[in-house]
Amino acid sequence: MESFPPAVRPRRAAPVGGPRVATVLPALRRTPVLVLGAVTAVVVGLQIAWPLAHGSWSRVLTVAIVVGFALLCLLHVAVTRGRRRAVLVLAVTAVPGFLVEVLGVHTGLPFGGYAYSDTLGPRWLGVPLVVGLAWTMLCWPAACAARALTRSPVGRVLLGAWATTAGDLFLDPQLVSLGGWSWHDPSPHLPGVPTVPLSNYLGWLLATLVLSALVQRATGPSVRTPPGDARDAFGVGLYLWSWVSWTTALLFFLAQPAAAAWGAVAMGTVAVPVVLRWVRRRAGSAAGSGGPPAGVAGTVTGAGGTGTGTPVTGAHVAGAVTGAATGPVAEHRRPQW
Repeated sequence: MESFPPAVRPRRAAPVGGPRVATVLPALRRTPVLVLGAVTAVVVGLQIAWPLAHGSWSRVLTVAIVVGFALLCLLHVAVTRGRRRAVLVLAVTAVPGFLVEVLGVHTGLPFGGYAYSDTLGPRWLGVPLVVGLAWTMLCWPAACAARALTRSPVGRVLLGAWATTAGDLFLDPQLVSLGGWSWHDPSPHLPGVPTVPLSNYLGWLLATLVLSALVQRATGPSVRTPPGDARDAFGVGLYLWSWVSWTTALLFFLAQPAAAAWGAVAMGTVAVPVVLRWVRRRAGSAAGSGGPPAGVAGTVTGAGGTGTGTPVTGAHVAGAVTGAATGPVAEHRRPQW
């Protein structure tokens, strides 16, 4: 019988540059996650410091928080979906968001008549430049929350638009009181919030329907991606943290209990179902495998479990995004939450 030589396992080629490169490469792969964690800590620290600041410092911190929060959103997109999609998210949120503000300032459509002051920094065409990033800051976490609740493309667009508009029930009264802008005729208005007209929220809902569709389109196919995709866990955590922190700020530091209540209820229509879905999935996974799922548990606990301290630590960030940071997440992978 003819004999064949035994199979020889091919030797793994050493990385170019030797052992030093082999040691450095894993660290480089972890770098985006570490940067995301560091920026998270800075932004949360600024948010905690904001209610304690006064005068010009309050205005400086406001701009810094908007820029930092938008950067955090874009870093999350870059880590989980690539830099190209991060640029797309910036383009489809900041640019149309800024343009609709220009339209609003000069025509009163679709929000109603209002005007910006110089409190929020340099203006162009009557609108502070930082306002475009504010739309990014609001749209991305809302898009992640919508993706956590439904796989329907239309449902994600509608829910994302509502989740974004709900956030403005906090921000508009807050920044009007800071002097960021003023309304020509703030009536009719929500009970207890006499500084912001109802037309503003209707305009937001119309504008965010367009932006929500653009964000969902820019971040890839949604039909095959199940609700609770692990890549979105960090963004969902940002939405939950915003819900808790903004409620706390308006209720306890800014003396605006009515605005805090309206915002808490509106954002809660999205945040509470997200938390309940996570609890059910965690309970089901624990019953099936004897332990809780990894990843999003740290994110949701940090963001929605308490209203104090840093909501998302570096370890939580790593748990939520490491899989996507080191390689693409397969569409058929079972969601972690």
